[in-house]
Amino acid sequence: RRSMWGGCSLPTRMPNLWDLISETAPVSLGGRASAACEIPDLAGPALLSVQAQLWGGITRVAFVSRALKWSSGGSGKLGHPRLHQLLALTLWKEQNYCESRYHFLHSSDGEGCADMLVEYSTARGFRSEVDMFVAQAVLQFLCLKNKSSASVVFTTYTRKHPSIESGPPFVQPLLNFIWFLLLAVDGGKLTYLDRIGQLFFGVPPKQTSSYGGLL
Repeated sequence: RRSMWGGCSLPTRMPNLWDLISETAPVSLGGRASAACEIPDLAGPALLSVQAQLWGGITRVAFVSRALKWSSGGSGKLGHPRLHQLLALTLWKEQNYCESRYHFLHSSDGEGCADMLVEYSTARGFRSEVDMFVAQAVLQFLCLKNKSSASVVFTTYTRKHPSIESGPPFVQPLLNFIWFLLLAVDGGKLTYLDRIGQLFFGVPPKQTSSYGGLL
């Protein structure tokens, strides 16, 4: 068994292009349709054309990079969430949990990410790390400003993991911290987080200018 902190290797087998692209339907980001963010249905000659452009003779890493760039429509973003989800599922099937987690973070699939993390934790993690797997994912989702997926991955993981007793509150202090953090973020009570940082972590208070901010 190897801890999640021991690093991951990337399998060399090329993923099936059909699994990654052709089964996707047009999806919009943020509830708004965007031509640059749509992944069309591909079949027959169209699929072969994209395969030739993206795949022919290149390594897996280069293929994935080009596919994500193609799915972003030249917008400069990190790729379409649906394509990230398909990549995450493919890598999960290969038990490449490290890379799968990365793509789940950009897929907005909090439930799928949680299911993968439960398997990852039970298969390769130590019992003492059970809280770290989900804490890392929640913090990364929050850094990406995805509060919804952060909440879903936490509730799903803590509900399904066999080594976590039902909560909240939880036995593990870190899980309780993450629970309170999500409550604070969801309720907009970020000033309490500032106060916690000042009291326990030595974070300096925010500076307020005199005269109502006129200076």
